[in-house]
Amino acid sequence: MQLWFGAWYHLLVGALTLIVCLVARYVLKGVYKNLNILVGLIFGYILSIIFTVAGIAPMVDFSGIQETIDQVGFFSIPKLVFFTSHKPVFNLGSFLTIAIVFLVSAAETTGATTAVCTGALGRDLKMEELQGSLAVDGFSSAISGCFGCLPLTSFSQNVGLVTQECLLFPFC
Repeated sequence: MQLWFGAWYHLLVGALTLIVCLVARYVLKGVYKNLNILVGLIFGYILSIIFTVAGIAPMVDFSGIQETIDQVGFFSIPKLVFFTSHKPVFNLGSFLTIAIVFLVSAAETTGATTAVCTGALGRDLKMEELQGSLAVDGFSSAISGCFGCLPLTSFSQNVGLVTQECLLFPFC
């Protein structure tokens, strides 16, 4: 299967996905409007599958599905990296990449925590709240790394905000 960068079908799927994201942002109401990227991703993936199955363009490769099912089954539980045969290796390039991701995530978490406090709650941000949300962000990323995943920065930021506002500071 040969995939061509910039082919008409890639541009079409990308443009339609962008349009669906923008339309979903303005059509969905309340907190659901924040799911516009997810709606666009699902639409784009379904459109790519349709293009592949219909023979219009080879966009999704299904060749490895059976091999994966044979190896791990239909369902599997994540395994901690420490309990597998994989031996951790220090790689400076990987370390620096994750350090940059952490800095971006820290800036995002700081902005989101500030927005929740000043916008939604109508008060100033406390240093303990900022430290707590950054700690939860780092902790969640470290836990996801134990499972061999990339840091779940956006998810851990949201977990940090919910934990911060609902559990640690219920009196706010």
